[in-house]
Amino acid sequence: MLNKTSAKFSNKIKPAFLGTLPTQFLDTPKGLDLHILSLSNIVEVKQLHKIIDALALINDVHIIWTHIGGGAGFDEFAAKAKNKLKDKTNIRYQLLGAKHKTEVYELLQSADYHCL
Repeated sequence: MLNKTSAKFSNKIKPAFLGTLPTQFLDTPKGLDLHILSLSNIVEVKQLHKIIDALALINDVHIIWTHIGGGAGFDEFAAKAKNKLKDKTNIRYQLLGAKHKTEVYELLQSADYHCL
């Protein structure tokens, strides 16, 4: 991005590593399951219910989905996940709720996630 801006703005634009540390690298996960991590407050504008809807459509891939984040809509979100994914033998999920930033960093470094 920085190489596409005018030189006069180069001192005003800088990368912002939101939710990660600039030097943080994750190892390539191992195993047969696709491990997905979502990390967000549960608010309507994020449309997190679409993750549940998408997972409900998948039948031929084994997926582990972990969600970190809470909010006023957490109980409704958890109920929707339980309802739509209850018969999916290929989908495992865990809704961890709100976590402190340091706990999130520890989870990112200790678990094998394929995508965030």
